[in-house]
Amino acid sequence: MDSNGQRFWLALGGAPWVPDAPGTLETLPRHLALASQTTAPAYPEDPDPAVATARLALVPMARDAYGTRAFLAADGLTLRATGAFSEPEAPADSPLLATAPAPVTDLALGPDTHLYYATATALHLRPLSDRYAPQTYAAANFTAWRIAPAPDGTVWALDRTRRRLARLVGQLWPVPPEFTEPPPQAFVPAEPNPHPRRLELIPDGWLAADEDPVALAVSPEGRVAVLLWTAAAPRLRLVDDSGRLGPAATLGSVARPHSLAWLSAERFAVLAAGVPEAISYTWREGALVPSGEIFPLRAHDGGPFLHHLSGPVEYLSLQPTSTLPGHRVPRPLVAISQTSLARSAGGTLAAPLDSGLAGTAWHRLYVDARLPAGTGFTLLLAASDTATTPAQITDADDWHPHHFGPAPAGAHRAEPTAAWVRRESEIPGQASLTGDPIEPSRNGLFTILIQRPNRPVRTLQGRYLHLRIQFRGNLHATPCLHALRAYGPRFSYQDKYLPALYRETLFRPGADTVAPGQPSTRPDFLGRFLANFEGLLTPLEDTIAQSWLVTDPDRAPAAGLDWLGSWIGVGFAPWYPAAQRRLHLKKTPELYRRRGTLRGLRLALDIATGGAVRRGRIIVIEDFWFRRTLQTVLGVRLDQDHDVLFGGPVVSGNSKVGNTLFLGEEHRVFGLDFTKKKFLALFDADLDLGARDQAVVDEFFASLAHRVTILVHEPASRDELALIERVTALQAPAHLVVRVRTAEADFMVGLSALLGVDTYL
Repeated sequence: MDSNGQRFWLALGGAPWVPDAPGTLETLPRHLALASQTTAPAYPEDPDPAVATARLALVPMARDAYGTRAFLAADGLTLRATGAFSEPEAPADSPLLATAPAPVTDLALGPDTHLYYATATALHLRPLSDRYAPQTYAAANFTAWRIAPAPDGTVWALDRTRRRLARLVGQLWPVPPEFTEPPPQAFVPAEPNPHPRRLELIPDGWLAADEDPVALAVSPEGRVAVLLWTAAAPRLRLVDDSGRLGPAATLGSVARPHSLAWLSAERFAVLAAGVPEAISYTWREGALVPSGEIFPLRAHDGGPFLHHLSGPVEYLSLQPTSTLPGHRVPRPLVAISQTSLARSAGGTLAAPLDSGLAGTAWHRLYVDARLPAGTGFTLLLAASDTATTPAQITDADDWHPHHFGPAPAGAHRAEPTAAWVRRESEIPGQASLTGDPIEPSRNGLFTILIQRPNRPVRTLQGRYLHLRIQFRGNLHATPCLHALRAYGPRFSYQDKYLPALYRETLFRPGADTVAPGQPSTRPDFLGRFLANFEGLLTPLEDTIAQSWLVTDPDRAPAAGLDWLGSWIGVGFAPWYPAAQRRLHLKKTPELYRRRGTLRGLRLALDIATGGAVRRGRIIVIEDFWFRRTLQTVLGVRLDQDHDVLFGGPVVSGNSKVGNTLFLGEEHRVFGLDFTKKKFLALFDADLDLGARDQAVVDEFFASLAHRVTILVHEPASRDELALIERVTALQAPAHLVVRVRTAEADFMVGLSALLGVDTYL
């Protein structure tokens, strides 16, 4: 509610809008825009259905996040690997991954770096490390034909013959150590792996009777989709995490696509036999037409997309050599850069804006939009006191145009055009919803007074406000509508502050007479003229009314952060990053409470470095923790809640001496003379020590007291190290000795083995 007591009704992004024609508008959660278009009514597929069916028998290649690829050899049983920079279809001497017990129908590399492959007998797992053992998963009345790993570790499997779907869930357990018998006093769980991996079948009935599943794909965000053939047209159907049937979309311009891959969270592509390009679509429920992006296929071998979880979508391209006539190389799917957009398209707001009060006089529209040169859109508004649908408002004179950007050809001069506002939002403290810097007349906030230009009294009244939109593009750029806010009821300076002499005297039905091209009444003109000033002054009044927002660190202007910090005794040095000042102000109460503590020092460093402590890039550790010998030498964490190596919870106070562990009779460590007996004193508090030995041990422990080491992983700039040192000097207690060190060493057992502390991978 603004300072005049007006409310607003919001339509955010493109989701609330329904396109007049399928595929003409992108109705994405963050914006509404023209969609890419294709001019081809249909793609020239191979007319023989047997060709498409034969493509389904081809086994794809798989690629992991590092570019390593796995492929099936010509015998149909041998799985081999190739590196990111080597030939993908290598000779027979390429690394052997596995030999399948039956012909392989699909293979994929999961996010856990394991190889999964399907045969007629089961779903198989071939770990790529010796820590795990190969596994086989099977279920009654199910044969895995297509597989697709998900980012969360789940592996989905499709049985085309039985039209069933399953997923591999549970936890993979490492191979137990050779010494399987734990000590008698050790706590041993009854079941080491309470959630073993298993193949979980999705109940029948998730497909319609005429749907034939032919491909399976999981997006990088985890969205599961199944490509279906039907007698009419192919479909794409989503499946939720529990396997329940999700929404479906019908794919236009293609009859028998045989491979499916996600391009992004909202876009996917298919391959069809005989079509020299990948056909892309933007996902939404209902009928889809190709998006118009052109993905040409260069010497495509006809096979499916490569399985992948990250990186570009790839296909296999024929590149024969003298020694390998049928040699193939993977190529990324790349769209031609020049986009082809619809020149115009329209849509309707699915549900009208309901003021809840009959006869509401709608006041003003504020729109967050982006209008590239040569583009624009028109909002058509209608009002009614009954809950009619836009389709029921059939009289064209009841729809009133409001133009954003240049008015279209044929528009009457009386039709209003929106004005760009030199602020991010009319709501105090609100950032622009376009996500880009504001630009005059191109990007940011636009406003327009709601009116009906073909009436003598141009106030638009009615409980429900209906909206339609007409986009205008130039084939290569599109306007984008990010949010729309309609304010009401109308606040008029004329009615609020001027005598009754200046108010409107023409009412219904005369005020509703259609009069195209005729001027409005004089009181109506005066009211709209004064609304120009109201549109400027109301946001200023709102800013004053919401002046408390300048005390909010998230919304205060950057120039006022030092002034705001002075209220609570916080001063910022010039070197302190501006982006972190806001977070520092928000966390000041906690910083004061924890001043002088280890947790307070970590919090201050985390704020100053943008979360480096939370991400593990900066480690703040008290020096007495460096006493853990086995943890340092072996890299084993001995105080974790549960350790598979020891069969239960282990709490240890082992001590670290020197950079490596020496068990000889006489060595110098930290410059001190130690015997084996003196060294063992660090592990056993009851060991009998002489006065000299006890003094040596006490001096060793004292050397680690009141000391803190800040370890910075990964290369750090000189300015960043200086920032860390300055923050440390301000936050650390005076009696504490603090040192800042970089930890750039590789993991080396016995030298730099505190993984995540004094070393990193």
